[in-house]
This record gives sequence, structure tokens and C-alpha cells, in this order.
Amino acid sequence: MTLTASNGTGTGAASITITVIAAAPSVSYVRTTINATRNVVITPDSAVNAGGPITGYTVTPALPLGLGFNTSTGIISGTPLVTSASALYTVTATGPGGSDTAGVTIAVAEPAPVISYRRSTINATRNVAITPDTAVNTGGSITGYTVTPSLPTGLSLSALNGRITGTPTVLSASALYIVTATGPGGSDTAGVTIAVADLPPVISYSPSTVVDTLGKSTSHSVTSTSGSVTVYHISPALPSGLTLDTLTGAISGTPGATATAANYVVTGTNASGSDTAGIRLSVVNARP
Repeated sequence: MTLTASNGTGTGAASITITVIAAAPSVSYVRTTINATRNVVITPDSAVNAGGPITGYTVTPALPLGLGFNTSTGIISGTPLVTSASALYTVTATGPGGSDTAGVTIAVAEPAPVISYRRSTINATRNVAITPDTAVNTGGSITGYTVTPSLPTGLSLSALNGRITGTPTVLSASALYIVTATGPGGSDTAGVTIAVADLPPVISYSPSTVVDTLGKSTSHSVTSTSGSVTVYHISPALPSGLTLDTLTGAISGTPGATATAANYVVTGTNASGSDTAGIRLSVVNARP
């Protein structure tokens, strides 16, 4: 470009060169801190440029595994796959007019556990081993399990994997047990309802044929090889002087009259069912 200046004495000219260059970028991020969770997609974080044009972006150090960085737009996105301590990541935007940097702090935390049980109800039987019930975790890592209240006697919870196993040894009404799984990212709970019932009784008298003596005390006990018995009944009525203990099933007393041999049926019952046992009994006079 030539500039000409004139006055009364003459004219002068000068040549000027003008170059127009692009402004340097001026970059920042919508979010300067990203608190992410492992295996959870993040809300993309966008770069904002208030300066000159940008031809590309770079970041240092490399982002946590699973997060992506768009070198054309500077957008940070993705799903982090590993936990990562809080760290500063420096993004550099470069254009014809120079470069600028912006910092984004990113931390990736472990998610809380998310647990459930394969069987949420266990209908157990006293003295019979249960099928183990397994905890299923679809969330973050777990360091330990606890349960409240305590499981029925004979059953146990593994503090390492949450499995419920064992052989219940006492009867227990249906109740809800809360299992808590705890890990670096927090905790979660799952409920398991457990009831322990008895086996139906299996009763017998041995010997099953007895001869009692008039005026002489006697006793005949019953045995249950399965569930416990809560109450006993007998039919028909026993000979005079003999009684059935409805709690133990024992037939005892002192016969007060002779009786010909007859069959008596004793029924033992519990909450799970009943069983019968026959006993053939007679009462004879004492030998002279």
C-alpha cells in the first residue's frame, strides 16, 4: 500500500505493508470439574472458545479409560471403566493465531453395590439343610456383607460373598432379614424372608404290644424319628387307671381293672402334620 502526502512545496510517497493475523484461541469448559462414576456415562463436557479459530485440540495426560476426547471439538464424553483419583487434565486448543489451555479436573468413583437374592423367600425345615441362597450384585464392588437380625440358629451368612447356608436347628416364624452389602462406593440392602417349620412327626411305640398287670404301675413311651410333636391324642379311651400324657405321648398309671387286649391309636401332631402309632394293650390279674 502506498501513501502520498502533498503540500505547497511538493508531494511525497511512502509504501506500507499491513498483515492481518488471526487472534489466538481463548478456551474454557462448561464444567471445570467432572465427578464421574465407574460404568456410568457422563454428561458430555463442551469446550467454549471466546477467541480466534481453532484447528485442533489435545489433552494431557490421557483421560481415564473409557472417556473419549474429540480432537476437533474438544468435547469430553464416554463411560469411565476404571476408578480414578481426582486429577487435572489440561486441554490445549491450537489455531492459526496461537494456542490456549483450559484445565478440567476429573475423578471417577466406584458405584455403590446393587444387590438382590436369587430367592427372596426361604421356607426351611428344621434339621434339613437349605439350598444355599446366593447374593447377586449388579453394582459396584463389595467388601463385606452383614445381616440383621441374626439368622435362625444353624443358618449363616458369608461376610465375603453374602451366601446364606446351613441347617436350621430351631423352629422360627416367618421373618424378614435385611442383608447389607458395603463397598468403596457405598452400600445397598436386600431383604430375605425366612421361616423354619418342623417336619411332620413319625411316631412309634416299642414294644407295640404290652401286657400290664392290675394294680401295678406302668409306663410306655413313644418315639418320634422326625419332627417334634406338640400334642398327642388317643382313641379309644385307655383302660381304667391309665392315661396318655398329651405333651409327651407316654402312657402311664396303675391299671384299676383288667382289660382284654385291644388296639389303641395315638396321634401325634405338629404344625406341619401328624402321624399315628398303634399300641395293643391288655391288663391282666397278677399271678397268685
